[in-house]
Amino acid sequence: MYTTPQKKTYYDLSKQWLQTPCNPIEYDLLVDTLIYHEWAYSVDGQAIIGDQEYDLLYQQLEAIESQLSS
Repeated sequence: MYTTPQKKTYYDLSKQWLQTPCNPIEYDLLVDTLIYHEWAYSVDGQAIIGDQEYDLLYQQLEAIESQLSS
């Protein structure tokens, strides 16, 4: 379960990264944020961001992973 401050943090980070892509240094935080959104959708039953926004964040994750593996 997530506390209200954690929920707000993950929401705020999501909105920030949708405007300015996540820095590779923030990789772990991006992973945690995506896990939170998956939990909110599948366990809590409330999508906090839309599917398209989630997909954009996930694409950022994939881009960072691609950079790290090369």
